[in-house]
Amino acid sequence: MLPSRPVIAFWVYLFYVSTLTLSPFQFSWDSEWGASLFSLQDVDGVDIVLNIIGFSVFGIILYWLRPGMDRALFKLCVAVCCAGILSTIIECLQVYMPTRNAQLMDVLTNTIGGGIGFLLASYVHHNSWHLTLAPLKNTLAIIGIFLYVTGVFIVFMVTAMPQRLDSWDPRFPLLIGNEATLDRPWLGNISSLMIFDRVLDQKEISSIFTIGRWPKPAVEREYEPILAYQFDEGTGNTVHDQSQFGEPVNMHIRSLDQTAWLPEGGLRLQEPTVLQSVRSGEKIFRRITDTDTFSVSMWFQPTSLEQYGPARIVSFSESTLARNFTIGQQGANIHFRIRDRLSGSNGARWELEVPYAVRSTTEPMHGVFVYEKGIKRVYIDGEKVREVYPPDWLTFIAWFLHFDSDLPWQRWMLGSLLVGGAGILLWPLAIPRECEKTYLV
Repeated sequence: MLPSRPVIAFWVYLFYVSTLTLSPFQFSWDSEWGASLFSLQDVDGVDIVLNIIGFSVFGIILYWLRPGMDRALFKLCVAVCCAGILSTIIECLQVYMPTRNAQLMDVLTNTIGGGIGFLLASYVHHNSWHLTLAPLKNTLAIIGIFLYVTGVFIVFMVTAMPQRLDSWDPRFPLLIGNEATLDRPWLGNISSLMIFDRVLDQKEISSIFTIGRWPKPAVEREYEPILAYQFDEGTGNTVHDQSQFGEPVNMHIRSLDQTAWLPEGGLRLQEPTVLQSVRSGEKIFRRITDTDTFSVSMWFQPTSLEQYGPARIVSFSESTLARNFTIGQQGANIHFRIRDRLSGSNGARWELEVPYAVRSTTEPMHGVFVYEKGIKRVYIDGEKVREVYPPDWLTFIAWFLHFDSDLPWQRWMLGSLLVGGAGILLWPLAIPRECEKTYLV
């Protein structure tokens, strides 16, 4: 005897919800994430709505397992408890998954969603709406498939088109050595920083590297940076913008006693502090968002390889959660984050990471960081060491669902989910024919 439709729907739902919430099934049982379960930080309105909608389906399925108005309050309590138990199990497992963020708010919203779904199914059944919809089941299935294909096509188009920087915020300050919140300090020497509103090619990068740490004013006029800091003041708490473009955007050293001017030129950040632009980054914003490209050239020398966060070398940002771009150090690695349509307001979704880019703490290094409409490149000492392209639509969906698109079994599972998702949208075709007959009578 084949199982009933609600039973099949119940097991299909459990498969999907466990896959979507627990992938890629990589647990770290010796975990430090436990405290996050009791935190209400990072609560997002979109997540709340999605949690309620997602578990309302669970509530609907639970109702149809035992339909009817007898013992309605008891059935509602059972449905709410089942939703709460399932959500609690998921969140407790997510505690041991470094790629997931377990929250008590998720348990609450999922439980509420389960109750709402049960009540909705009960209302629809009691008012015989399912009989009204039965003759329209073919139309409903076509609409579902159309919306599904449209959604996949939109993801395809967004990932295929050149990335824009129109989501940048002109109010953010330009920062050196830290975030404005002072919780991502970087220590080391910096002797040159130039920002361009265009892509520097290999020849220009090699030339700038060959010139050395202190480009002459003629070089600045030739390459036309929109911002240029040479750190040759030697005294005071102001670093001057020496570019020939627009109003200068000078930098203010917040704690002068935490820094030291170097005799040969440059500034040493020897204790945690920050250099912050005295005005907003409006000049940077206007020029870069016009071209959707930019390049950053700088000479720097970290004090230590034990700097994490990533520790902010240069950042055009408001806080650790909102930025236009950031260049940071994570141990011996360099991170390059840019806010665009795919990477989000924090720029961390598709950041570029260069392993072992910091080769020495005793010699200065030259880094050039290039962004070209979604393409990111990093050059170290005149040579290109890393280049990444925006993700294709399938890779983006895999990332969104926390799958590793490089693992064969996870690619297989992702394909099954996508094909199965289209199949699930044919659910109206499963409405029993007796419903149609009852409606016609």
